[in-house]
Amino acid sequence: MRIAVTQFKARDIADFEEFAAHVEWHIEGAVWQKADFVLFPEYFSSELLSAVPGARDSRSSAAEAVFDEMGRNYTESFHELFTGLAKRNSLHIVAGTHFYYNVADQKFYNASLLFTPDGRVHEQRKTHRAYELVHNRHMVTPGDALPVFETDLGRVGITICYDCAFPETARSMALRGAEVIFNPACVFNLYGVRRMRAYSAARAIENQCFVANSQVQGDISFPADDPIHFEGQSAIFTPADPAFGPPDGIAVEGTLNVEQVLSADVDIEALRQYRKEGMPAMLQERRPELYADLI
Repeated sequence: MRIAVTQFKARDIADFEEFAAHVEWHIEGAVWQKADFVLFPEYFSSELLSAVPGARDSRSSAAEAVFDEMGRNYTESFHELFTGLAKRNSLHIVAGTHFYYNVADQKFYNASLLFTPDGRVHEQRKTHRAYELVHNRHMVTPGDALPVFETDLGRVGITICYDCAFPETARSMALRGAEVIFNPACVFNLYGVRRMRAYSAARAIENQCFVANSQVQGDISFPADDPIHFEGQSAIFTPADPAFGPPDGIAVEGTLNVEQVLSADVDIEALRQYRKEGMPAMLQERRPELYADLI
């Protein structure tokens, strides 16, 4: 399996068509690198905020109304864009996250969507609300499930940014068979960049799995009095074992705050063998009776 991760540079745009063209540039890079999966970052679609009429002149006190309009108006187009890209390119796309309004329960979610080449769409809602994009934090309803998705290439799970800081999320997925965990992330400074990389590396080692971490970077001129600034450095992590490459466990990593698409091969069959015979054998040597107080 070849995984591509994007380092998506958020920027001001005029409309959804400009967002789509930006996305397609990254998809072209993933296809050129012969990727099977491509991961976008958390809140990469936040550049759509700048396309909301009047958004760039809005101040923080009016920011919630801009988030409300963005969350209600672009979701159908978002689905159509990525469904088409996945089918046309025979590609599995983990479309970062998108802030959207769910008509069924009348709530807003920060959710990651996995689009498959055969037209299926799987959803993972962020389960641990963090900073979000500050002004929409209280608007986001946390998700309440941690599914594992079966694909033709392997079993995958998705932890969204802060979710990855909680070891229980990835462990729950690993115990139900997840072999790759996708971690779309969004942070605002170098401290956040380093934290997300540390979380991802730890989850890969302790769960004997691969973790792909995609981070957004760039600037959006909204709100006018406190513009959004992102920093990012994407990477793909292995269990840090001789079977999978370098001792730091980093299969590939991007250049800090440079827009790019990077990729690496991950050997799922080798991972399955490692889980059976590798040392240290974290999953096999667990002692759940000692951890009862965690529940």
